[in-house]
Amino acid sequence: MEKGKNIKVSLFRVVEDVATFVEVSYMGSNAQEQNGLMIMDSASKYNILAKEVADSLGIVCDTDSEQRKIISIAGSVVNMGVASFSFVLGGEQFDEKFCTDEVQLPKMAGDIPIIGILGWKFMMKYHLALDYSDFSLHTSQVDLGNLSIADCEYFFPMEIGLKNYGLPVVSLTQGDREAVAIVDTGATNNMVSTLALSDNGFHCEYLGSTDTINGFSGGLETEDVIMEFDLVTVKDDGCGAIHYKDLFKAHSNYLI
Repeated sequence: MEKGKNIKVSLFRVVEDVATFVEVSYMGSNAQEQNGLMIMDSASKYNILAKEVADSLGIVCDTDSEQRKIISIAGSVVNMGVASFSFVLGGEQFDEKFCTDEVQLPKMAGDIPIIGILGWKFMMKYHLALDYSDFSLHTSQVDLGNLSIADCEYFFPMEIGLKNYGLPVVSLTQGDREAVAIVDTGATNNMVSTLALSDNGFHCEYLGSTDTINGFSGGLETEDVIMEFDLVTVKDDGCGAIHYKDLFKAHSNYLI
């Protein structure tokens, strides 16, 4: 963690059940301070800045020597250029790299626009934690000397073959079936792949209703299902599980 970056800010609650937005400030093209919201997204590896913001500030985007491959919720791949962007969060100045391109970020009714996404690499770099007990983003203060197994859960980067996707995941079980689910702070709904709901997969109850989930590259039509599962955790007395029954949005392109 960089010395002097001691952060605690309240999450900006756009609606009652969404709490992963933080308010940042930056210098506008007219040399006046501007405010914007960014989504804290644990399923996004990179920071993403809306192209219209980069263009308005005259930020030069390097598309030749440096690019990032972004995979959307719908499975489409977007190659984005990289730009430097300076902003203030919690009274601290940050100078970070951002992917920038045409992205469909949520629109807000109000004066503060949503201008981008802060990904998990940013959160890890500065040891930041989302705390839903008081709706804040703050510097983690974990006492590693007193950390016990009871404080830990299965939460690790996903590795498939030799490729490390660096995503935070937890283990879900249903009977003798097991899958991993990405912990996505930028998503307002649970999602499950219909491929995991086959005859030999997880069982669920289709509700007969549909919905549209919006990602940065467009909308995704889904079906509503109720699914029961156990979330596996590590406890002092060995492996245990907490039982849940929750609503999921099902689509064939989404993987857990």
